[in-house]
Amino acid sequence: MKRIFYGVLYLVFLLMISSCKKDISGCTDPAALNFNSEANADDGSCITIGKPYMGGYLAYVLHQGDPGYDPNVFHGLIAAPYDQSTGIQWYNGSYFDTGVTNSAIGAGTSNTSALVDTLGNGSYAAKLCYDLVLNGYDDWVLPTRNEMLKIRDNKSQIGGFAVANYWTSTQYDTWHGSVVEFGNWIADLGYYNSASLFPVRAIRYF
Repeated sequence: MKRIFYGVLYLVFLLMISSCKKDISGCTDPAALNFNSEANADDGSCITIGKPYMGGYLAYVLHQGDPGYDPNVFHGLIAAPYDQSTGIQWYNGSYFDTGVTNSAIGAGTSNTSALVDTLGNGSYAAKLCYDLVLNGYDDWVLPTRNEMLKIRDNKSQIGGFAVANYWTSTQYDTWHGSVVEFGNWIADLGYYNSASLFPVRAIRYF
């Protein structure tokens, strides 16, 4: 009889403790940028791939092995919320070896600046991104080929992409710019004539 009494008393004690536990609202998704390890009630604020973030949509978070990766600080790519052009040329009217061949993640800024410095004023992919002011930010760039490949991996979450080749800031050779094909990938040559008209999606970094 005593055992039953103390057992019931113990259960009552546990119920009292659990009822006193307060809900802590926050992001409970460990994959989110704003994950709160102390939260026990998800408030829908999680910032994950494809969610609005710093002027665009979160497109890619750096992983170990990526240039600029820091295990203590999130860094990555933000894609503009829509294409900046449905068809624009890569070159500025004449074929020129710019020497801008870097395809690495993180090189979009230096590539874009180098292309604008070399090609000058005009209507072309890199200049379009370089001049872009969108949602309060003016540091948009034309992504490198490797950056665009990462964005393609998450295209369904980001949304708004055409079934087409997208220009990158990586030059393939004097006559061709590097592209990433968003579609069936069967004809993904990786480069096209710089005079071709292809869409552009700008990015920025965080």
